[in-house]
Amino acid sequence: MELTCNSIELARAVEKVSKAIRSANVLRPALTGIKFKAQGKSLTLYATDLEIAIEKTIVASVTEEGEVIAPGATLKDFVKSLSDDTVEIKSENLRLTINYGKSVAVMNCFDLTEFPKTPAVEKEKSITIAKEEFKDAVSKVAFCAATDEARPLLKGILLKSYGEKLDFVALDGYRMAKVTKKIGKGIEDMSRIVPATALKIVEGLVEASDEMMVLNFEKNYLLVEIEYTRIMVRLLEGDYLDYNQIIPKEFETTLIVPRDAFKAALERARLLSLKDTSLVKFDIGRNSINLTANGTEGNLDENVFVKNNGSDVKTAFNVKYLLDSLSKIESDSFAFKCSSNTMPAVLEPIGGKVDALFLVLPVRVIN
Repeated sequence: MELTCNSIELARAVEKVSKAIRSANVLRPALTGIKFKAQGKSLTLYATDLEIAIEKTIVASVTEEGEVIAPGATLKDFVKSLSDDTVEIKSENLRLTINYGKSVAVMNCFDLTEFPKTPAVEKEKSITIAKEEFKDAVSKVAFCAATDEARPLLKGILLKSYGEKLDFVALDGYRMAKVTKKIGKGIEDMSRIVPATALKIVEGLVEASDEMMVLNFEKNYLLVEIEYTRIMVRLLEGDYLDYNQIIPKEFETTLIVPRDAFKAALERARLLSLKDTSLVKFDIGRNSINLTANGTEGNLDENVFVKNNGSDVKTAFNVKYLLDSLSKIESDSFAFKCSSNTMPAVLEPIGGKVDALFLVLPVRVIN
């Protein structure tokens, strides 16, 4: 393989595809590499961790076509340090040579046979959505996805389309986030589970704008194509929980809560709660929520004034879960809906963009 290309374009391409590389892979070290493929008038870079694969193509002057697997982390740090100039790249006998200015660098490469083939992804079903809406949805639900291996499907984000709407849903058994977005016409209803870590990478590669993007699905993969970049994500297989059954249909109490005052009170309560449980008790009255927390370093008793439409309720929550949800609510006030110390509470923004819902399970307290 032999080619020349612009060093800045190369560095940007390496930066993008390297997001698919895990920091270490003892069993398959070649997966820490980046595949170079020189063909025609372009250089295509490709990296994968078998869950997500990212492919980026840049313009290059190719003298000799070929492929090589370069060490990803070393290459990334090296090329971003180069000045804006043309570089010459050659490969031979598992060595990659980069000539820049009057200098030269040589990197040891991986055997091509140790690297997985690029998956062939068919575009069976497609969803069209505005880029900024996609980014907003993923950023608001991803924090609720599970992180342990006990329930692997909950490590994913459910994308469920119906009519001209698309639900993004994540839950971990203790809390749930759901965001609903408008999509283009012409697709039958469908459900797919996308690994949350991979979908967050996709979200990070999408520039926020009102331009439309296309999510292409087949049975096993999600494919996103953006500006000479292809992102392929292996989907999770199985039946996701029926999230609509988790959300209570009716509530005994609906509070209108000032977001900033409530958030500040919860932050203070978190500091004085037990570190292992982050438990905060709620005593909801007519015009206020009384918050109490007790820990090894002290205790807190604070009132937050609210508008209460409904019954008085005593309950308790992990304050971290509430704060995580509040960080995704942009409105000045929100609705806090609950019924008892055994039923989940629901937080919904008021005014502005009202397309999100956050659910938190209470903590059982033995008096």
